[in-house]
Amino acid sequence: MNIQRIKCPGDFNGATHFAEVSYTNGDFDAAATTETITLKSLAKGDIVFPAGCFVVVEDGLNGGSVSAATVELGLTGDTDRILDTANCFDTTDEGKTLVQSVSADNLNYAATSAIDLLCTVKLTGGNSSTLTGGKLWVYLNIAEAAKINTDLEA
Repeated sequence: MNIQRIKCPGDFNGATHFAEVSYTNGDFDAAATTETITLKSLAKGDIVFPAGCFVVVEDGLNGGSVSAATVELGLTGDTDRILDTANCFDTTDEGKTLVQSVSADNLNYAATSAIDLLCTVKLTGGNSSTLTGGKLWVYLNIAEAAKINTDLEA
């Protein structure tokens, strides 16, 4: 996964990082109805701000016998901590911006040890390896502990 830092976060509603999760990148290859993609390994002290995290459905997931698709953003052990389950299927959900709907999970998350930040896609009716299309843009608001002091200007 190639997650990138955004140079001007103010232009992206507070997001500091983004990643493309798509069929054409080969992100969906599991012979299973659940596909978990590691977006970034967080270090101890990194902070994720859920209120600045969102997913844009450019092209709804589709293909094979898949009849429904959802996406979650979270952490190892809590896959929907950042973004609770949201639909991302076919043309029904194209153009939608998905945000956290569970207010209790809008609290900032500070990593107390190294942990993976995950994007989990769950499908109904078919495996992710049968998908023939789909593109999601994942935007994240992360303060990286190792970069906090180096990002400040004098």
